[in-house]
Amino acid sequence: MVSSSKGKIDLLKKSEEVVKSLQLENGGILATPEDAAYPYIYTRDSVIISKALNRIGHVDASEKFYYFMRRAVKVENYKEVFQRYTISGLPSVTRKVQNDNEGLLQIGRASCRERV
Repeated sequence: MVSSSKGKIDLLKKSEEVVKSLQLENGGILATPEDAAYPYIYTRDSVIISKALNRIGHVDASEKFYYFMRRAVKVENYKEVFQRYTISGLPSVTRKVQNDNEGLLQIGRASCRERV
């Protein structure tokens, strides 16, 4: 447990560094570092991370993620927002359907526009 204000600030800065290191140039936010076991952009996780980035003032990073998703999500072709995408933005299809992805994506986009 972090008890001091300085400790909390240090923890926030370290967390911010880790999260920002997971964002790719194209805007995707990886679940783990590229060389780890899950080099994918998971819609649900990335929306939550983008909301946190937005909250601490990194609206530009948050917006970059939504630009990535706008390019990756082709609902007119695929008829759904997938659970995960590859680093290049292609759907990485699993048998697990997550029906909340589209709604979460919309909520995340809206919170990004609010510029908390």
